[in-house]
Amino acid sequence: MKNEIKTITLGCRLNSYESDIIKSYKNNSINKNIVVINTCAVTAEAERQGRQQARKARKKYPEAYIMATGCAVELDQKAWNNMSEVDKIIPNKNKLIPSLWGLQPEINNKLAIKEDASHLQSIRGHKEKTRAFIRIQNGCNHSCTFCIITEARGDSISVPSGSIISEIRKTVSAGIQEIILTGVDLTSYGEDLPGQNSLGKLVKKILKLVPELERLRISSLDAAEIDNDLMEAFET
Repeated sequence: MKNEIKTITLGCRLNSYESDIIKSYKNNSINKNIVVINTCAVTAEAERQGRQQARKARKKYPEAYIMATGCAVELDQKAWNNMSEVDKIIPNKNKLIPSLWGLQPEINNKLAIKEDASHLQSIRGHKEKTRAFIRIQNGCNHSCTFCIITEARGDSISVPSGSIISEIRKTVSAGIQEIILTGVDLTSYGEDLPGQNSLGKLVKKILKLVPELERLRISSLDAAEIDNDLMEAFET
């Protein structure tokens, strides 16, 4: 297919969610097939695999326009810029701004695309899926000595609950039976939003306002930060 967009994803579920969005973009200005390497930096091996995938992609798709993004790219932009196999890099904070890729959303979207890419965007390609990831926050405010993700993704930024509810409704209406809430540090959800917000309150709101949703799952949690509302939601 001419001007196809292919993604190669390493790392976490959040990267998988973001790759789904990137695949939904319309390639209307780059007159080549596009390959996007969405990298991970959680370990040195993950970073090595990202570079390896870029080299493999160039050999497999010699005429393609190869772009790289993700945490490994964010942390070492100079090295990735110097890779002969890569035509363009996109920093993490701009990952979901299609105009910077030379692309555009496949459908009109009223949700604002801000520079920090903190808001949800509609995802195409649900027809053959039974589950979908929904990103509710990005980044992390912790500074653990063993973890580089704070530097790679920045501070925690939460998506307003109204946008999340709207996206879940659209996704369920497209036939998805299971939603998985994902992010970098889910239990920090709502700390940066006005009013009293938390992951537990968000889960309760989703269950109440989207009763047609058959199953709601949550990605990895910091058990020490689970709030009482979330425990009550688990009980129900």
